[in-house]
This record gives sequence, C-alpha cells and structure tokens, in this order.
Amino acid sequence: MFADFVENYISSRKDVKPGTVKTWGGASQKVQQFFSRRTIKSLTVKTEGLPAMAQNTPTEDGGREHKGRNAVQTSRARESFLNEAVNAEIISANPFRAIKARRTRNRDGAGTTGC
Repeated sequence: MFADFVENYISSRKDVKPGTVKTWGGASQKVQQFFSRRTIKSLTVKTEGLPAMAQNTPTEDGGREHKGRNAVQTSRARESFLNEAVNAEIISANPFRAIKARRTRNRDGAGTTGC
C-alpha cells in the first residue's frame, strides 16, 4: 500500500531534521486520507483523487485547505515519496510529476504559494 510505503520511508530516514519529519508526517496523513487502500503501482496521473490531493482541497471534499508554505512543503514531500518509489524500482514514473505547486491568493488578496 502507498500509505505503508510512506510510513516505512519516513521511519527509515534517521538522517533528516525534525522539521522535515513533521512536514513528511503531514503529507503522510494526506496519503492515508486519499489513498489508504491503494498500492503505489495502481497510482497513475488519472487516478481519482490525485489532483484533489495536490490542491487546496476544500474540507467538504476531503481536503484540509492547506495554504501558503505548508501546501508547497506537502506537495514536495509527496513528490519525494513517489520519487523514492521510482528509485526503488517499484514504479517506473512518478504520477505526481505533472502536478506542481502554484501561486494562489488568500481571501484578502495577498499572494501566497499553494498547490
């Protein structure tokens, strides 16, 4: 399962800073939320829920409405998890490769970075 892979990856990385582990933990929660029963090999660019996971998904649609720096960090962490699966030859390509963080605006009009 994708969620199990992420959990194992995080626990195996003793060389990273606590802040990185915290960011990865947030990304891991989103992986669990959207793909708790999916295998890594079953994920494709067209996987249902993949775009929603990578965006500022409204709470009513299963997201957490991440904004700003947190959203970008979470997006990069998810991409890293799948890049690691590519490196381990579990999958041939990262299905997140086409989904990038983008600039969004807060309700007050101030620019932030989002996914």
